[in-house]
Formats: sequence, structure tokens, C-alpha cells
Amino acid sequence: MNLKGLRFKLIASVGLSLVLLLLVLFIATESLILQGYSKLESDKTYMQVSNAKKLLLMQGQQLAGLTKDWAHWDDSYD
Repeated sequence: MNLKGLRFKLIASVGLSLVLLLLVLFIATESLILQGYSKLESDKTYMQVSNAKKLLLMQGQQLAGLTKDWAHWDDSYD
């Protein structure tokens, strides 16, 4: 194989160009996809935390109502 010939230089330059192009595309798409998934994950986490907070508040309100209803029946606190 002649490493100084025109055929080798042409194949090497085309191959290097393709590898460089694929590398640039990979880096660009990875950063875009990573940003998208990061935003999606933070939105999903925010929704889950807010739902858990609402659920805890609702359970606290239910418990407060229940204890208010039954508090006058409990004479052991005297």
C-alpha cells in the first residue's frame, strides 16, 4: 500500500472529514438532548414535590378536622 499516493491521501482526508463531522454532530446533539432531559427531569421533580406537599397538607387538614371533632370526648387530658 502506497502511503504517499493520491488515493491514500484522498481516502484519509474524506475519512477524517467524516469522523470530524460525526464528532461535531455527536457533541452538539448530546448537549441539546442533555439540556432537554435536564429540564424535563427538573419539571417532573417539581411536579412530584408539589403533589406530595399538597397531599401532606390535605392529610394534615383531615387530621385536624378529625381531632377537632373528637377532642371534646377525650377527658384524659384533664
